[in-house]
Amino acid sequence: MKEVETKTLTRRQRERLAHMNEVLEAAEKCFLQKGYRDATIEDIAKQADFAVGSIYTFYKNKEELLCHVVLRIANKQLDDFNARVKPLIDSPIEALEALTKLWCEHAIKYGDFLRMSYTVRHVDSIGTMTKPSEAKLSPLNQEIREAFTEFRSMELSVFEKAIEKNLTCDLSADELSIVFEGVAHNYMIKCMLRKIEPTVKSATADLLKIYKTLFFKK
Repeated sequence: MKEVETKTLTRRQRERLAHMNEVLEAAEKCFLQKGYRDATIEDIAKQADFAVGSIYTFYKNKEELLCHVVLRIANKQLDDFNARVKPLIDSPIEALEALTKLWCEHAIKYGDFLRMSYTVRHVDSIGTMTKPSEAKLSPLNQEIREAFTEFRSMELSVFEKAIEKNLTCDLSADELSIVFEGVAHNYMIKCMLRKIEPTVKSATADLLKIYKTLFFKK
């Protein structure tokens, strides 16, 4: 759900929106601490300091809460890109550094949510896994897919600018983006298998070393 212009809302609507955001913040904390499966509506209500019944006046079930949490994370990615990467877009190497740091921050903090987001984006309104081109998504799931798609388009713009400035090796922007995502995901999997908990600083440095070797002309 995109940010609502609160000036146009009544006091009661603003209060309801504030309470919904408090519930989402509590749900995010509980999901991060306990995992989606083990976190309960009771846990979320306690974290938010709400009655359990009050939670159901805002969200119909835990699955809907998860979808809204995933959407918040997707929108935060967009906001972070606009604030930290987009201003550097005319300096592709600096933009890549900022994008890599942003990716690492979100992967380390929200990795489980980002993995679950794939399912959220590709399950139709009756709970069946479908191909992206065939999915009949609920409006909420469609909004989630659009937010992640927009982020991928923004990510692509970093590589398009690098190609425009003739800085990269002989790969297309799509191919560079695929390499960027593939290397980053496999790096995190490798850390997990080796029981290494990377920091944002160490992960960013490791990935940039690889990217600068793969992407840019010698």
